Amino acid sequence: SESRMLEGQPSFPKLCMMKPWLVFPLLAAAFSDTNVSIFKPEPTSVRDKLWSVASYNCQKLTSSRPLSEVLHRLHTDVVGIQATGQTWRFVSRQLDQKCFSKNVDEYFVVHWPTESFLNRSAGVAIALRRSVLPARAIIQTWSPDDPLLQGRAGAIRIRLGAGCDFTFICAYHPPPGAIFASNINQRLWDWQSFILQNLPIRSLPVAMLDANAALGSRPSQSCLGEPLIGPFSQFRENQRGRDMRAFIERHNMTVINTMFSWAAGPTWYNTQGACSRPDFIYTSPAALTATHDFQILRSIGFGLQLPYVRTLADHVPLYWVFKHPCPFPGSRAIFRPHKDQVDRFTADSGRITALQTQLDDWLSSSTTSDALEVARSTGDVDTFWGLVNEGVHYFWLRNLEQSPEQRFPAETPEISRLLAKRWDLRQELFSVQCDLTRPSWYSRSLENRLHRVRTELALERNVAWQIRQHRLAQEIVSSVWQKLWKQAWRKMRFLSQSGAGPRNRFYHQVPSTSPSTAQWLDALEKPGGQGGCQAVRLWEGKLDEFGMFARLGQAAMIPNTLNQSHPALHSEDNERANRDYSRLLASLKRPTRGFAVPFWSVPREIWKTLLCGSQRFVMLRFRVLELCRMIRRHLTFPLLWMLSLAQPIPKFNRKLWTDAYRLIHLLDPLGKAWFKGLWESEEFSVGHTAFGFVKDRSREEATMCLRIWLHRLSMYGLQVIIFLHDITNAFPSLNWVKLEKYGLQSFHASDFLLLQQRHQQGLALLCDALEEAAVVRAQCGTRPGDTTAAQSFAKAFDKCIKHWSREKFSILDKQFLATRDPWTKTAVFMGNFLLADDLAQIFVVQPGVDTVQAVVKNIADLQDFLQSWNLSLNLDKLQVLIVNRDSSYAWRFQEFKHTTALPGLSKATAHDVLHLGISLSSTCLDADDGSRVEIARRISSATRAWQENFNFWLRSDVYLQFRVAVYMATCFSRLICGLSAMVISKTQEHRLETWHDKRLRLLLLGNAAGYTNKEVRIFCNASSVHCALLRQRVKFMQKAARDPQHHTAWNAALTGVLIGADTQLEGNEPSANANPWLRQFWNDLQIVASLSPEFQKELKKFGWRYLYRCPSFHRRLTLDRNE
Repeated sequence: SESRMLEGQPSFPKLCMMKPWLVFPLLAAAFSDTNVSIFKPEPTSVRDKLWSVASYNCQKLTSSRPLSEVLHRLHTDVVGIQATGQTWRFVSRQLDQKCFSKNVDEYFVVHWPTESFLNRSAGVAIALRRSVLPARAIIQTWSPDDPLLQGRAGAIRIRLGAGCDFTFICAYHPPPGAIFASNINQRLWDWQSFILQNLPIRSLPVAMLDANAALGSRPSQSCLGEPLIGPFSQFRENQRGRDMRAFIERHNMTVINTMFSWAAGPTWYNTQGACSRPDFIYTSPAALTATHDFQILRSIGFGLQLPYVRTLADHVPLYWVFKHPCPFPGSRAIFRPHKDQVDRFTADSGRITALQTQLDDWLSSSTTSDALEVARSTGDVDTFWGLVNEGVHYFWLRNLEQSPEQRFPAETPEISRLLAKRWDLRQELFSVQCDLTRPSWYSRSLENRLHRVRTELALERNVAWQIRQHRLAQEIVSSVWQKLWKQAWRKMRFLSQSGAGPRNRFYHQVPSTSPSTAQWLDALEKPGGQGGCQAVRLWEGKLDEFGMFARLGQAAMIPNTLNQSHPALHSEDNERANRDYSRLLASLKRPTRGFAVPFWSVPREIWKTLLCGSQRFVMLRFRVLELCRMIRRHLTFPLLWMLSLAQPIPKFNRKLWTDAYRLIHLLDPLGKAWFKGLWESEEFSVGHTAFGFVKDRSREEATMCLRIWLHRLSMYGLQVIIFLHDITNAFPSLNWVKLEKYGLQSFHASDFLLLQQRHQQGLALLCDALEEAAVVRAQCGTRPGDTTAAQSFAKAFDKCIKHWSREKFSILDKQFLATRDPWTKTAVFMGNFLLADDLAQIFVVQPGVDTVQAVVKNIADLQDFLQSWNLSLNLDKLQVLIVNRDSSYAWRFQEFKHTTALPGLSKATAHDVLHLGISLSSTCLDADDGSRVEIARRISSATRAWQENFNFWLRSDVYLQFRVAVYMATCFSRLICGLSAMVISKTQEHRLETWHDKRLRLLLLGNAAGYTNKEVRIFCNASSVHCALLRQRVKFMQKAARDPQHHTAWNAALTGVLIGADTQLEGNEPSANANPWLRQFWNDLQIVASLSPEFQKELKKFGWRYLYRCPSFHRRLTLDRNE
């Protein structure tokens, strides 16, 4: 056993004679010596940790080096930076945004920018080295609310689990000659006083500031004799210094750089020979005795200065090394791999082969085989999976740690290699210079080698940056072709390093407070309609103690009745297990966008490479197949497959505490793939008017159906009201009885039991920045992030609305809201349109009925019905739209606005509402068919995207083809997004074409003079707005014609019969009184027929009524961009 451990292989005792309930703890204990178990913390301590802090005024980063080089040269655990400048921002500042964050090399930087005219030279930042102070350890941030202090100060509090607790403050006091200098100076001291007064005793404050003050040599002590201000100074004290002295004595703080004679020199110089000491670091007196070093880094400060700057005025950094005066036991570090690391690992065939060889040898060993056989014979699925998962996890980490990317993570492996080489040369150069017996020529040779490595590193980083930009551009173009708009915008933000996200949300924002585990527990225990899931607490404690609970508490977490065999199903176990395994491999092979996994799991790409890669290594595949058979035989699955890591994701909705976050559950990737295969064994189907999580049914189709039917009812002479409902906390709230009855009823009995366990026995691990952990079990709903959550909710919610419609709507209502699809002869109810948890309801006002009372009763009835399903309406997001049918519209609108029968109804009623990101207007009967409002929004959105990247469009060093591709993927896609769902008049289309043509001419950088707009589009290989929308509509009609059963609601709304209204079809062609959408589609077909003689004959024969019978229309048609 010891020899195997020395070789790096985990070993196990003989377990053949052991009792079954002792197997899992013994196997976990066997892994404890390898230091890879998910249950045992690494024995780290911060008692002897030396912390390093630097404070530096970078002069707006215009007269000094770039930020990455500043951080690299200082190379301390914490860096406080003052005067970052107005232009240095990660994203644009908006409304109440406080501070923003970004990863810069090995640092996590929190930045407080400024946009005030008075503070244009301000801006502060705090940089944390991620290897010792991870970003997740930030538990609180402070930002000044006073506009005069924007960009002048910022603070964060960090707690490392049960370890050290820091509060870092960075402040930049204005110089004496600035506007309102004395007022701002006093307000900054008051703001720092507020922070210090509310800090707990165990938190060590460390303030890095440019105080623009002169402290004299008069020493000061506290009432207990603790030194506060030292006697070492070369300058006379001024009024600023007296204000600072009063602040220090009032709060019993110690100014570190006044305590040492070598730190008494100036920290600022200018070209006229003037100098002063405006920079200070103050902290608690307890940290003074733990100080190991304090220096003024004049050589580094002058090295950071750019020599070609005309106005040379330079600050030098302060450097402080100390121990935390109140050390506590440390916490373990959880390794979370990056996607780039995993991609590089899976692309390296040599390391993959080595990993597969080691796994096969380990699984073939006698000790491992004996342990697995005991677990299999006793039906212990937890032990079997825990052993396989731990083995793969251990050997993967062992092979990953041999790579240079693990030591120095960087953009490319070559940069990581150069960083490692540079580090080794620095270490060797330091040892040579400390050894006086070594010759000087050897030291100079090392310096030359180090200089060459730095040059190579700069060139390699430049090449890597260019490759990154081109790769992102290609991904943007491919995302646009696949209509993955969220991915395209995410890549564009990476490309430009600025700009807002979808719905103008700003990312990289550091929240002012993050909810604790106790707050999450209180929120999850609430009912579903109030934002919870009726969760039950199973365990609370420290994250390091979770392993013991998972080992000893698994029997309490899983009912014993679930761990029994079912003889009635035993005959088909193997056959179903083989199908499960095949579907598991198929699920792993499919590309996915998600990467994050819980810390006890192996990334999905590793499992995909091991199970779907080379066929020479079969032991792991055989064990996974055995696991599938055990799951089928005992109808239970491993505990770690049921356990999820609940990760809070900011919503950016400007709310507080838990309302500002969304919980996403990270589950084991192999378990997710297994359940995805099981869920897809039955065909997923929902109603004709349900569009969420359904393939080939887009939000544009849902909006189009709603617009068409709204237009037809209004033309018929009916008063129509649209209700746009939103469900509160939809996924975690749904009643399990309803979910299983309507979402799982079509599955086999054994599949039903397994899918039932997926949500009923699901566990969630909560953990905050203080590593306070808890395990909870929900009593309703599904888990966002699970593979079965979305579609199972969609099926159940669709049945819920169908039941309510059957009870709510009368025969007279159904007369106007029901029609039949001419293609499939299917009856369709057009009263409700669903997309996920968004419900659009069409309400027809009957003659002689009080409209306000009818509306209030409709909302109250829906709320009561949803509560029986454990759901609730979010009345704050309710939107009501009254269609402008006649002259009584203004009176009806004012009647709704002034009603008080239902709270929030007046606020919800509007002339224009937003449905699925597309505007719906009350002017649907006007000449533009209600498209004017949405087109104005599209132009505004595209203009904003153009302005955010304006400097990029005018760069002559970037190829025109590249700039046009990025423009089409970002600005043009925003311009036409969703417009295929509406009828656009000639006037509105001309507005769009004009905006588009002007931008294309700007991209030509003055070379478009004398050319027509069409010639400019051809030269840029860009489509016109008219042709782009035509292609989108034709592609949609092709999909509908290939699968008429899948788009029944669209064709029913377009051509279905409305009793008493004008017919839409005369024979096989649209009638003269057809709705404008049908006429627009028919004109598009005429254009396509003019380009394809074969389709022209078929269209003349079949017409619209039998369009699905045209075989040539099903094939892909080639349409020129500017045809």
